[in-house]
Parts: sequence; C-alpha cells; structure tokens
Amino acid sequence: VRTYLGDPVLSTATVPLKLPGRDTPAGFLVTGVNPRRELDGDYQSLLTRAAGDIATALAGLRALNAERRRAEALAELDRAKTSFFSNVSHEFRTPLTLMLGPLEELVAESGAKVEADREQIDMVYRNGLRMLKLVNALLDFSRIEAGRVLANYEATDLAILTQDLTSVFRSAIERAGLKLVVEIPALPEPVYVDRDMWEKIVLNLLSNALKFTTSGEIRVGLRPSAEAVALTVADTGAGIPAKELPRIFDRFHRVENVRARTHEGSGIGLALVQELVRLHGGTIAARSSEGQGAEFTVQLPFGSAHLPQERIRETRNLAATALGATPFVEEALRWLPEETERPSTKEFSQASHQAGTEPRPQDETQARILVADDNADMRDYLRRLLGERYTVEVVDNGEAALLSARRQTPDLIVSDIMMPRMTGIELLRALREDPVLSGVQVMLVSARAEAEAQMEGLDSGADYLVKPFTSRELLPRVGSHLRLARFQQSWAERERELRRQAELGRRRLEELFMQAPVAIAVLSGPEHCWTFANPEYLRLAGVERQQDLLGKPIRETMAELDEQPFFDLLDQVYRFGVPYHGKEMKVVWKTEKPGRQLEGYFNFVYQPMRTSSGEVEGILVHTVDVTEQVQARHAVEQAQDQFRNFFRRAPVGAALIDFASSNILEINDTFLEMIGYSREEVVGKTTLWFTHREDRERQAKALADYQAHPTGTFRMEKRYACKDGRTIWVQTASNPVRDSQASQPIYSVAVAAD
Repeated sequence: VRTYLGDPVLSTATVPLKLPGRDTPAGFLVTGVNPRRELDGDYQSLLTRAAGDIATALAGLRALNAERRRAEALAELDRAKTSFFSNVSHEFRTPLTLMLGPLEELVAESGAKVEADREQIDMVYRNGLRMLKLVNALLDFSRIEAGRVLANYEATDLAILTQDLTSVFRSAIERAGLKLVVEIPALPEPVYVDRDMWEKIVLNLLSNALKFTTSGEIRVGLRPSAEAVALTVADTGAGIPAKELPRIFDRFHRVENVRARTHEGSGIGLALVQELVRLHGGTIAARSSEGQGAEFTVQLPFGSAHLPQERIRETRNLAATALGATPFVEEALRWLPEETERPSTKEFSQASHQAGTEPRPQDETQARILVADDNADMRDYLRRLLGERYTVEVVDNGEAALLSARRQTPDLIVSDIMMPRMTGIELLRALREDPVLSGVQVMLVSARAEAEAQMEGLDSGADYLVKPFTSRELLPRVGSHLRLARFQQSWAERERELRRQAELGRRRLEELFMQAPVAIAVLSGPEHCWTFANPEYLRLAGVERQQDLLGKPIRETMAELDEQPFFDLLDQVYRFGVPYHGKEMKVVWKTEKPGRQLEGYFNFVYQPMRTSSGEVEGILVHTVDVTEQVQARHAVEQAQDQFRNFFRRAPVGAALIDFASSNILEINDTFLEMIGYSREEVVGKTTLWFTHREDRERQAKALADYQAHPTGTFRMEKRYACKDGRTIWVQTASNPVRDSQASQPIYSVAVAAD
C-alpha cells in the first residue's frame, strides 16, 4: 500500500469505535500511518476524533434502522389488528345469524308462553342488534383501511332523505324530554351520496347528540351554499372539553368524565363518520364549549366531478352494512330513565317480520332444497326454516352436496362458501361445468362480504346472501329462486318439446327430400360441407353412399368442377345471402379414359339457409337434369337449320306460307329471282299480290275451298306479274304442315316452277 505521493505504508493504527451505552466496541478504525510523519500525540488525537465521528454516524444509522424496523412492526401490527377485526367481524356473523333469526321470530310471535318471557326476549334481541351494529362498524373500518369500500354514488334529494332519517329519532328524543328542531329546506339540486353511508352519518350524529344531551334541544339543519350543502347537528348537552376537541374524531378515542346518559361506547362512531364523509369528498368539523353543547357540521360539494366517475350510479359490489334506524333507536331508548314509557321490541320488528312473510304457493310444497354448510347449528337452523315449506336435505361440505345433486337434481342449492373438502365457489364451478346441473339455482351464504367473493359467485349466476340474515330475508329470496327454477324447468320442457317437433319436422322433410324426383342437397358453412344429399343427387354426382360425402367440402369431393363457375357461385350466395337461379347450365365431368369427358345440362337453385338471427349458415341446392330436353331442342334446332339451308338453296321456287292468312313467312332466292321482287317486298303479303289480275279471283276461290277442306296437295297453274313487267306462267303445288296433334294445318309449303 502506498500514499498518494508514492511512499510505501509501513505501519497502521487501530482505534476502537465506541458507541454510547455499550462496553464493547462496535468496530475498529484501521488507518495507514503516514511514513513522513511521526505518530505523535496530535496524530493520535486526530485518529481518535475521526473514530468518534464515525461511531456517532454509525449510532445514528443504527437508531434510524431501529426506528424503521419499529415503524414497520407497528404497521404490521396495525395490519394484523385490522385483519383481526375483519376476521372477528366475519366470524361473528354466523352466530349472530343463529341468534337474531330465531329471536326475531319469537319477538313477532304471540302467545302466553312468549308473552311471559317477552322482557328477556326483547333484551336479548336488542343486544343482538347492538352487537351486529358494532360488528358492522368494525367491518366498515377494516374495509376502509384495506381500500375495499366502494361507494355507490347516486343523485339524491338529500333534504327528503335527511328528513326521513331524522323523523325516525323524533319519538326517542321527545320521550327523553328533549325538543327536536328540524330546519331542512328544499335544496336547489340533488346531491351525489351513497344512501347507506349517509344513513350511517346522520344516525351516528343523532345518536351522539341524544346520548350527551339531558335537557334542552337537538337541532338538525341543511344549509345550501353556492358550491356545497352543509348538514348541522347541534345539541345543548354536556359539550366537549377544549383539550379533547383535536382528538374527537380519532379512532377508539372516548371523552372520559363527561356527563352523558350512558358511559357505554366503543369510540368508533365519530371516527367512522369522518371516514364516510371523506369518501364523499367532504369535510366534518366540530365546535363545542364545555357545558354549552356541541355542533357537528358536515360539508358535501354539489355535483359529481369530485367523485370517482366509475362509481357514479354503479351497482354495489359489497354487501350493505346499513341496518336501518332500528338498532340506533333501540339503543337510544335503553338510555332513557326506567319510568319513561318505551315501546317494546315487538313493535319495531313485528311489522317488518310480517312484511317479509309471504304465503306459501301451492306448487312450491314439493320443491327440493339442498343445504350445504359445515356448521351444524346453521344446518339445523336452515332445515327448520325451510323444512316447514319445502323438502330439505342437508350436507356438511361441497363434495357431498355435488354427489347428492348428481343423485337427485334439487330445485335450489343453498351453500356456505367456506367449507372443508370443497368450498361453495368450487361447488358452484362444478355445477356450472356439469351439463345436467348447470341450470340449477344456487344461493351462496357467507359471513364474508368482500367484493371478490361476491363477484365470483355472481359472475357464475349465483345469488349471494351475507350473514347475518333473518327468515324475512331468506324466505322471499328462496321463493324467488324456486319460481325462477320452475320457470326455467317449464321453459326447458318447452324447449325440449320444440326441439322434438323440430327434429320430427326435419325427419319428415328429409323423408320428402329422399323421395323427391329431383336432386336435393344441403351444404353447410363457408367451406360448403355436405350435410345431406338425396338419392337423385347421389346418382347425378356418381356417388353410391351418402356417407362418402357427409362432412366433406364440395371442393374435395367434386374437384372436377374446379374450373367451372359453380364453386364461385356458391361462395357468392354464402357471402351475400342472395339466391342464384341457374338455367340450362352446362356441366362437364372427366372420365377415367384420357381425353374423354361427359357433359350434361341442369337447371338449379342455390338458396341460402339462415339462422334465427339472419346469418347464412348453409345453402340448399335444388337441381333438375334437363340434359335430354336440351339435347332434343338442339337436335330440332339443327334440323331446322338444315331445312332452312335446303329451303333457301332449292332449285325451284319455294315459300313458307301461314295457312290461315295465306301470308308469306319465308321465301327462297329462286322464287325471288323468278318474280323479280326482294324478300322485304313480299314477306308478309299473300301470293295474290304478285298473281296476274286475271287469275286472282280464280286463285282466291280455289284457295278458300282448299282451306275449308285441306286434304292432299293443292295444285294450280296461273300467271305471275313480275316486277319488271313480264308475265310468266307457273305451276304451283302446296302441302299443309300440321301441329303436333295433327289436327289443324299451321303452315303450307308451296313450290312454283316456271
């Protein structure tokens, strides 16, 4: 090792790094001694100071790391606490279902036995509702911290909604000897709020006001401004000490030693209100003087520009945790003095219970419901609730539910989500993948209310019911599912009948096609694959069995047509959906002998076949072999051509004459040369036109007699007046040409010789 001047370092100095509060050094500073300077006291002091500075920096760094680890541990502890609250809140839901469901039924019942225990039943039911209120508050907090709260903002008449929520508390406030003053004018425009969250905000503030106000009044007001609306809840109660105001919205913070109707409380009400207000882009503030009451003001902006646009008027993903005003009012009524008249719990629950009870339809009694839940008490509870109306089978896991459903298809499956061996979601997937069970109605029941769990079920077509629930929630939904199941079953039966009739019609049509004297085939898809060919078509195609064609493209089975227009015509009909009518089109087949081929003529129709949505799915081919007719016509045309050539080149004058009118239809060149007229001058005229005037009357009389009795050959000697003035004597003979029935002559062929 050398110095920067190039001198070798011959010795080192080692100084310990001492940290405050530690006897042993944290390390050592080792430096090379400058060979050009003596290691004296000043040199050693410099090294000692450098070691001290390094030790101080190291201590700071270690403290920083320790603080970071402590912060991470606290954050992890906070996450664990939130997770614990969330899990505990979820786990409370199953026992709360088993408590509140039967209790609500007892509360709504009448009878001597029930009335004797009414006070105890009411007490248990009220405290069950209170526990549910606390569980939902904890769940709301865990959702907010995890970022899983998704509000459903909708344009709301906030004045009417707030007025309705406030009126629910009027009875309790007046029973407490307080005055409720409501100042809620109509607002100039709707306010975008999540109705459930706004309900919690208003009810928590009213509940707090009643709790801490023993005399005076509670005042509720809405005040619009240019850009916002303000909700104010003020009271004349005990007020809040000045030192407590900064922490009034802290989670779990409670103001101690203050006069109130009760000292019960979890310290989460106002903290929850603040979080819900923030989700609306608003603010909340508190003003108070100890002994003079308190005033809470919530400010919400008008419009929706400050809100997440994707959540405007969106469907809720999470199960609502709003319980309505009943738990808040029930709890408030328990704060009143004993001599204050209170309504029984029965008054609050009986109406809603009766409203949720619907008569049992006659055709639902035979419905079969399969219940899957790993909690024995929950299985018993659901069996008791549903067994009064339906046939119920219970199993303790998803795998057993799937086996039972495959043995006998149920009308409805009610399944928990978290179960051993096969979860409710896995059961749902297995049902949807089973062709027999894919249409079975499924209702998932769970204490978990996360969006992911619900959406996974909803995406697969299942309903989702969050615990805790009561019979008035469960039974109508079960009835709705069973009605839907019956509708689906009826529709499936109708569909099967329609399919059966369609198949029967298809077979009848196929039989008619098979017996048809013309060639019929069906081609499917853009490749024009054979799906049907009747015997006549097979004969024309030279194929013995239909199976040799089915499923194969026409280009593969009839490759000899590749250079002819038929494949292109099929493509056009399939692409554009317009029928094509071919008339006497020539088709050429190659034979096994080189250089030889067969040909034929066909009339055909390419008719597009469409689906119910109008898309072309295939082509119906209708073909008639007209080869014999075309060839016969060609033979006739050839014979006519030959006759016409002979007629025109004959050595004697010849004419084709219409028998009825005696007009000349055709005349040969020899005849024209004989009389000196052109073809245009004589065609359409009778022979009397160029007959000598002295012979015309005789010819007309003789011709009339012959037309009346057309037998044999009509012969006559007469004179023609030629165009150049000459007069020639001619000998004429004509024979009649009759129609195909050999009855009335239609033409006569006349010859004339000079």
